[in-house]
Amino acid sequence: MGSLFTKNAKNGFFLLPQSKSIFESQVNSSQLLSALWHKSKNVDQITVNSPTTLPVDIKPKTVIHREVAMANPDKKGFSLSVKQLTAYAKSLLSFYKNGVVNVWKNKSAMNRIKKSDYKLTGHLNTKGEDADIRIPSFAKLTSDMAQALYISKVENETVRDGSQTVVKNGQPERIVDEHMFNISRKDYQLLKRTSIDFIKLPTFAVIIMIFAEVTPILCYWIPEITPLTCVLPSLIPRVWSPKATIQLRDSRLEENTQHSLQDLALKNAYNLPLKDVRLICQALRLVSKYVPISIYPEPVLRRRLQDYYCYLKVDNYYLSGLNGKASGNIWNLSNQELVLAALERNIILDIESETKRYEELAEETAKTAEMNKYFDELRLKLLHFIIDFENYNVGYLGVNHLVEDPADFETVMEWRRKD
Repeated sequence: MGSLFTKNAKNGFFLLPQSKSIFESQVNSSQLLSALWHKSKNVDQITVNSPTTLPVDIKPKTVIHREVAMANPDKKGFSLSVKQLTAYAKSLLSFYKNGVVNVWKNKSAMNRIKKSDYKLTGHLNTKGEDADIRIPSFAKLTSDMAQALYISKVENETVRDGSQTVVKNGQPERIVDEHMFNISRKDYQLLKRTSIDFIKLPTFAVIIMIFAEVTPILCYWIPEITPLTCVLPSLIPRVWSPKATIQLRDSRLEENTQHSLQDLALKNAYNLPLKDVRLICQALRLVSKYVPISIYPEPVLRRRLQDYYCYLKVDNYYLSGLNGKASGNIWNLSNQELVLAALERNIILDIESETKRYEELAEETAKTAEMNKYFDELRLKLLHFIIDFENYNVGYLGVNHLVEDPADFETVMEWRRKD
């Protein structure tokens, strides 16, 4: 990645260039940027999304009310309100039912993956025979995958003997090996999300049976009881509260200058200041918001943050497209997956205020155009994050809002459309 940071950087952070010719030169000389920039054309084979682990689409309440009113022109006042409320309640129950069913199906899929791909191969047992070893947990799987990426990077750096990235035979030198993992991001995310959702499933199913139409109210006040497949769009700002992220950004603005941001970004889970560790853990939902952060032992917080760093390294590898063109990259992400990936990387400061820019528009064409523009910007911010994170550590999660790229996003997206 040397060329990206010497030709176009500010205080050690990657910047999208203003010139297309410079950017094309960077794409041609960087394995990572090349993989990130080129969209896979094998759309039918894309496995970068895991749709069954996310909520199904549900019509907004206002749309349902409008449809009921149009279907019942003879109804007015209280009788119309009852019909609208009933229709919306039925829609919610169907939404939750589909979410619960998907968790159950995902658990079956997870069990199948564990029996086949969720293993370490090439190990010998006590008799000297080949034996596959079942990896005991998702955290262990992620740790081993992150270690494999680290070893691959070190080996490639050794081959280069510390030289800068250059183009050889039309191809940039490798930073990390490609096609390393035999499970797709779709399956990787299914393992991660389902292992959490399935634990919540019994309690949530009981809540639906007992409280029925009142379930959305309980979910609003305690959204953490909800499996990811059952999270209503309106709950996302409560699940991903911006409070800790804003506090972290403001504390960095007050205490540090731009010159020291690179040093902060290089800090790992074990040498970050404890107050930063606490804020990052809160911002990334690595702790419960119902338990005072001071109660969590410091070693527990640092261990969770280190595990999260390993997760981001693995997921970034998938999102970059380095695991194979047929697997896709950031350009093949669904909007749901894109938003979640951005939230997991602390890219979105306040999702409620950010999405208001298009949600509050009344005219449908203007709303769609503004929404598409927002998601384009989000993809470029994700690209920016993946490139920077390759050279930094979890400390970057606390400074990325202070090193935003000043490039004209619309101009860069125009380059994208012409490629």
